[in-house]
Amino acid sequence: MNIFLLNTLMEPGGAQKAMLSLAKGLEGKGNNITVATMYDKDTFIPQFEKKYELKIIDLGMKVANAGKLYNLYNFLRGTYRLYKLLVKNKIDVLQTFSHYSNIIGPCIAFLARVKIKIVSQRMSLIGQSKTVRVINRIITNSFLVNKMTSVSEGTRKYSIEDQKINPKKILTIPNGIDIDKYSVSLNDNESNILMNDLKIPHENKIIVTVARLHPQKGHVYLLNAAKEIIRENHYTSFLFIGDGELKEELIRKVDESGLNKNIIIAGARDDIPSILAISDIFVLPTLWEGMPNSILEAMSASLPVIATNVDGCPEVVLHEVTGLIIKQKNEKELIGSINKLLKDEQLCSSFGKAGFARAKDRFSPESTLNQYENLYIQELNGR
Repeated sequence: MNIFLLNTLMEPGGAQKAMLSLAKGLEGKGNNITVATMYDKDTFIPQFEKKYELKIIDLGMKVANAGKLYNLYNFLRGTYRLYKLLVKNKIDVLQTFSHYSNIIGPCIAFLARVKIKIVSQRMSLIGQSKTVRVINRIITNSFLVNKMTSVSEGTRKYSIEDQKINPKKILTIPNGIDIDKYSVSLNDNESNILMNDLKIPHENKIIVTVARLHPQKGHVYLLNAAKEIIRENHYTSFLFIGDGELKEELIRKVDESGLNKNIIIAGARDDIPSILAISDIFVLPTLWEGMPNSILEAMSASLPVIATNVDGCPEVVLHEVTGLIIKQKNEKELIGSINKLLKDEQLCSSFGKAGFARAKDRFSPESTLNQYENLYIQELNGR
C-alpha cells in the first residue's frame, strides 16, 4: 500500500512517537510510506529522521514569530504541496495523528482522490476551542472520513459522548511499546555518572515524571506535592523531564521554594530509558490524556506508577495492581499516594513487576502495527 502519515507539528510528544513508530513498522512490512508534518516546532525533524531512519517532509505551513499574512501564505503553499504529494505518490491511505491534521488532511486527500482517509483521536479535545471541536466533528462524521481511531476506550467514549462522533466510525487501537528499549539496567558506575549529571544525591529516592511542560500534564500539582513531601522526606528528589511553555515558570517556582537541590527541572532528554532505570516511582498527574506513552515506558522499566483517573490512564494502570489511580487536581491524594509508595519498597516492587507483565502482554508494538495494517486493508477492500 501507498500510505501517507500526517501530523500537525514535530516535537518530542506521544503522537509523534506513535506516528514515527507506525511508519517504521509499516515500512518494514513492505508498504510505501510517506511521513509529513504541517510544520516543525523547532529543529526536531533532523533528530527524528536520524532516530527513526525515516524521511520526514516539512510542509512549512507555519513559521514561528511570522506575521499572520506571511503565515497565511505559508499555509496555502503547504496545503498545495500536500495535495501534490498525495497525487504524485498515488496514495491509497491517509492517516492523520492530530486534530488540525484531522481537519486539513481529509479535505485535501478528497481533492487528491485518495481512496481511504482515516483520522485519529489521541486525547480529549478539552484544551481546544469550540470551533476546532465542531469542525473536527463535522469532518469526521462526513463522507470525507472513512474511520477514526482512538488510543483508548476512554478516549472513544469521550469522542462519542462529548464530540458526538458516529460510533460506527470509531474504533480503538491502543499504543504499543518496545519493552526491550525501556527495560534496561545500569551498573553502579553508569548510575553514578547519570545521577552526578542530574545533581541527584546517590542516597535519594527519585520520583520522576516525563511529559511536555504544558498545563495539560498537571506539573503544578506535582510541584506543590513535592514541596510537602520533601519537608518530611529530605532524601527524596523529584525529577521533571520534558520541555515546553511552562519551563521558565516551573524553574522560577522551584527557585522561590528554595528546594533546587531536591527538585530538578531537567528539560528534554534523549536518555529516557536510563532515567527510568535510576528512578523509583513514576508520576503523571495529567488533567486529560489519551493513552500516555510515558506510562507504558515506565511500566516497561518496572516502575510503580501513580496516574490520574482520566481517559485511558485507568486502562493502562490497574489500581492497587500496577500502581495507584488518583483524582485529578487532588494534591492531598497525590501526596498520600507518593508517601505510601516511599514507605513500602515491597509494594513498589510488586507494582513494578505487575506493570512490566501487563505492558508486555497487552501493549506490544506488533499488535498495534497489525491492527493498523488490517484496518487499512479492510477499508481498501470495502469491508
